[in-house]
Amino acid sequence: MISSPISNDSELWIVGQLILMTTTLSVIGAGNQNMMWKDRLTNTLSQTFSSGTRVDRANNWWLMIGLLLNNPRSRIRAMTRPVMWIKYSTNKSCLLIFGILSTLFLLSACMPGEIPPPVFENTLTPTQTSIPTATIEWFPATATPTMMSTSPKTPTPEYRPDVGVVLLSDDFSDPGSWRLGKTSFGNIALGINELTIAIAEPKAYDYSIRQEPILGDFYLEITTSPTLCQGEDQYGILLRMNSPSDFYRYALSCDGRVRLDRIVQGTATSPQPWINSGAVPPGAPVTSRLGVWARGNEMRFFINDQYQFTITDPLLQSGNLGVFARSVGETAVTVNFSDLIVRHLEQ
Repeated sequence: MISSPISNDSELWIVGQLILMTTTLSVIGAGNQNMMWKDRLTNTLSQTFSSGTRVDRANNWWLMIGLLLNNPRSRIRAMTRPVMWIKYSTNKSCLLIFGILSTLFLLSACMPGEIPPPVFENTLTPTQTSIPTATIEWFPATATPTMMSTSPKTPTPEYRPDVGVVLLSDDFSDPGSWRLGKTSFGNIALGINELTIAIAEPKAYDYSIRQEPILGDFYLEITTSPTLCQGEDQYGILLRMNSPSDFYRYALSCDGRVRLDRIVQGTATSPQPWINSGAVPPGAPVTSRLGVWARGNEMRFFINDQYQFTITDPLLQSGNLGVFARSVGETAVTVNFSDLIVRHLEQ
């Protein structure tokens, strides 16, 4: 028995070897004159089985085929001659052809290697781009000012000229005068002679508007008392409000700064960006008295009777009065408003 030392060959390869060896010997016949030639062929087959590589086995197969074709008595050589083809058995010819084709099929099944999968270049996956919609810019970005100490400015009569009689005095006891109730960000309610805006959500903004009167030229004062407020959180008053998209906003921050914004058709600008003020007490709880003098295009702003700045702007000449609070960070904000007084400006 011929054994193969190649342990990693497949069973199909060995079966193919046996088929071809059996078919070849059967075609050759058993004559004594062919015994030496058959021994040589058997040795070649044995070397084919025991070859260490497929290249050696392939070379032995070609040698074995050459022996078959060169043997004077070989039926394969005879079959290669067209004149003598009909002298030999059709059955044995078919048997030989079947053996060779079966061996080739099995050898092809044993060949190692796989066709590598195709490699595709990375391409960008198209994504849908949403069409931007217009949004109201409630708080325009401004550069953070350098913190520096400022000397409080003592008011003089020319800063607030022509202040006359009282037009409105509100102790925040009438719930019908202001916008009140729960909102998506918190709650707006009247307490004991004060209006409270409580914001529970981070980065939220809420406000309340007084239903009347419509103010043009005036001087007003109101007390603000933040109880929960820190850092860049804001609070203050809304002036000459014609709609939720058109008004002025006088704002104080909880770190001691002041500014004025103008919102027209939902777009915010800052006629007076953030400035540091020694009159704004930082943190909470604190109390401040805000003042605004407005006549025509000119408005002047005060904190605790100390003048802050003046702006000149012709866009909004009259409107309602309101108050607001804003949470800039992640913490809640609560601000109380009280003791509102509006005075008439003499001509």
